[in-house]
Amino acid sequence: METIGVDCGFSFIPQEKSSPKLTALEDSLSKYEILHINSEGVSGFSRLVKQRTNGKLRIFKGIHKRIFSSDERNIIKDNIEVLKRLDHPSIVKTHEFY
Repeated sequence: METIGVDCGFSFIPQEKSSPKLTALEDSLSKYEILHINSEGVSGFSRLVKQRTNGKLRIFKGIHKRIFSSDERNIIKDNIEVLKRLDHPSIVKTHEFY
């Protein structure tokens, strides 16, 4: 089996369909071509995507806001900020967070 190196980006999915943040999510996803729907679950989704500007493969993860309290969302955001600063071959590199 061939291993493909990918990077990762995260996004919180807004609760309301008409939210201005939904437009921001759509804008962020427009930077990528969706190649494969990896998973869809209660807490969110992940997609294998290709960055349109340079062809790099990434995993785009969306997390549903509605199932987390404000405190839990802040903890997740803090953890993502730590992941963005890490640079280790055994840890998936996180590049973006919306």
